[in-house]
Formats: sequence, structure tokens, C-alpha cells
Amino acid sequence: MEPCEFPRCRQPAALTYLGHGICDHHHEIICAAADESRASENTLLRKIGLVRNDQGTIEPINL
Repeated sequence: MEPCEFPRCRQPAALTYLGHGICDHHHEIICAAADESRASENTLLRKIGLVRNDQGTIEPINL
């Protein structure tokens, strides 16, 4: 089983979030951040190479 893609997380990836393997713990954190504010959600999503755009969809960060 693949590890979670969040930096320094060694938990096994329990699910795939838009093509990125994440553990249950980080999935819960992303969901909670989405309820709080877009800035906190984007901070977490950037750690795995994603961002929520102005239209509200989550997409990969274009470098």
C-alpha cells in the first residue's frame, strides 16, 4: 500500500483524492479546512500539489 502523499506522513494512503493518495487523517483535515475558510484549505492542498481556483474547482498547481 502506498504512503500518504502529505510531507512527513507515513500513514498508508486509504483513499485517492483527485489522483493523490491520502490517509484518513489528512482527508478529515482537508474536509474541516474546507468548512472553515478557503485560505486554510488551499494551504493544505498546496502540500500535495493542488489548489482550489476562483471558480471553486480543485486543480493541479501549474508551475
